[in-house]
Amino acid sequence: MADDAPAAGWTAVLKIEWLPALAIVLGGVLLHSMNVLLLATVLPSIVAELGGAALVSWSSTAFLASSIVAATGSSLIAAALGAARTFCAGALAFCAGTLLCAFAPSMDLIIVGRFVQGFGGGVLSAVAYVVVRSAFPESLWPRVFGLMAGVWSFSFLVGPLVGGVFASFGDWRGAFYMTAVLAGAMALGALRWLPSGTSGRPSSARGPKFASRSDALLLSAWRLPPCRWPPCWSIRRRRRD
Repeated sequence: MADDAPAAGWTAVLKIEWLPALAIVLGGVLLHSMNVLLLATVLPSIVAELGGAALVSWSSTAFLASSIVAATGSSLIAAALGAARTFCAGALAFCAGTLLCAFAPSMDLIIVGRFVQGFGGGVLSAVAYVVVRSAFPESLWPRVFGLMAGVWSFSFLVGPLVGGVFASFGDWRGAFYMTAVLAGAMALGALRWLPSGTSGRPSSARGPKFASRSDALLLSAWRLPPCRWPPCWSIRRRRRD
């Protein structure tokens, strides 16, 4: 990608040539982040219709657990298949899980759908950071990352608001239908406007890069030095003696 885009101001990011890719990247992050809280507002309606109150917590646990697993490994998939194909696969998985939730006749299938949905959402939110490198010139990266951070905050408003609107009409399935349509549009848009190559693969000369904050946090925890004996309390005891 050429680096001839102007580096001045936010108007450089909002140029027509960057808007399609920007909308897909931000939309993928928003889809995943807002669904964490969207379900919380429609859960009472789901339980009232399907029952399974004892399994309510599993719907959120399955979503978050699978999204963490997907985000951790998505950088390797993107390096092998390309960012656009991986983003598209994540959107399709998210769409499939959402449709499972929309047509679910029981809370058990809601949990299964949320697991699939979370996996796709984890891929979307992680690969979005990889896409920035190959879809935008380097001068725009800080501003695109800033917009992505803003989307995470914006989702705390959008998720409960969208879910609350559908819950107020007693149509909790409609919230999943709408989300599935958006995910399908993201999949088609990724194939159309995102770079199809694997040019976003991290360069070994510059050190490792991570598709998401989850990868960096996990590796940081793995690299922590082991605790050495004797512990702190034994050192304090020696000083007192």
